[in-house]
Parts: sequence; structure tokens; C-alpha cells
Amino acid sequence: MRNRPTTVSVRSNRSGATTVELALVLPVLFLVIFASFEFSRLNMLKHLADAAAYEGAREGIIIGANTGDVEARANAILAAGYVVGATITTTPSTITETTTIVQVDV
Repeated sequence: MRNRPTTVSVRSNRSGATTVELALVLPVLFLVIFASFEFSRLNMLKHLADAAAYEGAREGIIIGANTGDVEARANAILAAGYVVGATITTTPSTITETTTIVQVDV
């Protein structure tokens, strides 16, 4: 007859270890998840500002356009991303028929 090794349950000695590990890891996990949401939103806002400047400049190169048209177009693009109160600067400040370059900063 062979001697069988006796097994001792280690589970009873670690009854609170899982709770402590969860309490230490869960806040870090939530921090990483919420930080990824915030960085995604920041990246989206950056691309939205780029698109608004591009579309505003496209509006400004149309013959007869003025800076009000440029700002209105850029604000319309920004409004799609729920951005209000952005500063839009158009160079030159007065667009004429001889204007060759229109620069829009958002």
C-alpha cells in the first residue's frame, strides 16, 4: 500500500488576499480606462480643429467670401463636435478678390 500525500487547503489562509489585491489593482485599472477615454477625446478635438481650419480656408478662397463666412463655416464644423467658444483667426483680416492665400487658425 502506497502512502498518499495529504493535501492541506491553502485557501483558508488567503481568505482576504483576493480582496486586498482587488482593492489595489481596481483603481489603477479604472485610471487607465478613463485616461484612454480622455486622450481619445483630446485626439478627436485636435482633428476636429484641423478639419474646421481646413473647411474655413476652403470657404475663404471662394470669390466674394469674407471673414464672416470663414468663421461661420469653421464654427459649423466645430459645432458638430459640441465645441463652442473657439477662437478663429483669419489672415488676412479682409478678404478681397486679389487675395491669394487665406490662413485660418482655430
